[in-house]
Formats: sequence, structure tokens, C-alpha cells
Amino acid sequence: MRDAHLKDKNPNWKGDNASWESGWERARYLYGNNSCEICGNIKVEIHHIDGNPLNNERNNIRILCRKHHMDLDGRNTRRDKLGRFN
Repeated sequence: MRDAHLKDKNPNWKGDNASWESGWERARYLYGNNSCEICGNIKVEIHHIDGNPLNNERNNIRILCRKHHMDLDGRNTRRDKLGRFN
């Protein structure tokens, strides 16, 4: 068994003290080898439905390409005609 799957038995386990960045990294490790759920693009990002990157349960994860991730987050609606954020 790999050390990463030992959770609290792993000496590097941070549990609730994990940073948001490590939560995003863990989600990419667990689910990042898929394609966009909407268009099938293979270059994907991980979307946490509840906004908490430490909640990496499968029912909280959507695998999306950058465009669809930004559409879902509402980031594309905040851009001007040159693509800059307002």
C-alpha cells in the first residue's frame, strides 16, 4: 500500500490542518486523469461544488475544462471585450 493511502498512519498526514492548496492538489491526484464532463476536453480542472477544496468526496467534484469551469463559477460573465476581469 502506498503511503498516501495510509491517511493518519502516514507521518506526513495533516488531516484538518491541510491547506487549501494541498486540497486542490489532492483532488487533481484523485480525479485529474479524466475529461471535461460537458465537452470531453482532456485538459481539465477540478471544480469543488461546495467551494471547499478540502472536501474531495466524489459527489463534491466536477471535472471540467477551463472554459466550463469559468462559466460555472461565473468568472466569464465578469470579463470585458478584451477578456480582462472587471
